[in-house]
Amino acid sequence: TVRKVMSEITAARTRELLKGVVLYGTGTRAYVEGYSVAGKTSTSTYVEGISVTGEATEDPDDYYSLSFVSLAPADNPEIVALVVLHKPEDQKLSSGIAAAVNGRMVERILEYMGVAREYSDSDISRLSARSALPNVAGMTYAQASRTLSDRGFRAQAGDPAMGDGTVVESQWPQAGTELHDKSLVFLYPVEDPEDDEVVIPDFKGKNVHECIRSAAESGLNIEIIGNSLGLAVEQSPLSTFEQLNEQASSEQNLTGDEAGQDLSDTDSADDPDADPDSDENEIITHLRRGSLVSIRFEAVEEHTHTSEDDADGHEHDEDTVPSEDDTIEQEAESQDDQE
Repeated sequence: TVRKVMSEITAARTRELLKGVVLYGTGTRAYVEGYSVAGKTSTSTYVEGISVTGEATEDPDDYYSLSFVSLAPADNPEIVALVVLHKPEDQKLSSGIAAAVNGRMVERILEYMGVAREYSDSDISRLSARSALPNVAGMTYAQASRTLSDRGFRAQAGDPAMGDGTVVESQWPQAGTELHDKSLVFLYPVEDPEDDEVVIPDFKGKNVHECIRSAAESGLNIEIIGNSLGLAVEQSPLSTFEQLNEQASSEQNLTGDEAGQDLSDTDSADDPDADPDSDENEIITHLRRGSLVSIRFEAVEEHTHTSEDDADGHEHDEDTVPSEDDTIEQEAESQDDQE
């Protein structure tokens, strides 16, 4: 039988308390910009001697589980998500790790459902905020991952052979680099890892979350410049595709060795101190994984269509296609002239 279990006032108050868990409490890692998430962490201990499957056991790891349950958007719920971690091998983990997984699930699911983001002042502030990357060299991979996660960053193994006990010898980006929340940090078991470069995507025309996702899929990070609620209008360095196209166009403009010689002479005349071997103008078509791409965002200006626009367009646009009524009227006038 379906029945009412609490009043609307009690439900609203409970929902506000659960929103506070994500904003200020143990579930902050479930926070998603633009989506209000309400949830609760949980750490459960099972009855001694009974495992999570209900069988008898003497393994102490069987008495322990972490979970986080959420509903979103909090003020007009569309989904409920539950993440449970049974018997985590790392006994130092907290339910915050379940909250982090839950937050990523909520974000992707609501985007897939087409639920629009509604940004608060806090969301805008968090999007633009940056913090210094800690130095995790000398830690084990498990310790480094935990330290980075606690600071809001995401650790990635630079070598697939790394395990939890592998000692981290180097990281990229370097310690002290200012990064946005959820940025990627690649960890390596050697001090001087081999070049691990990726192509640079084209971010222009995308919103900030599309840029963050596209960068993460490529193994890169972004630096947000300008209005984080707008669209990307400029990036540095340019995408690999754009740079290769520009390079090809430049080569086509040079016709033979003579043209190249003339250009060289002109450059030397303009700058007698120019170094022909300088890397200052070197084209960067690939970046090391974890590197930053600076992206400028600008607000989208919406043009409101008015009657004055119609009047101006009718008066000045010579290519305007005549309506059906205008065509009939013109044919009638033509017949009158012939008569």
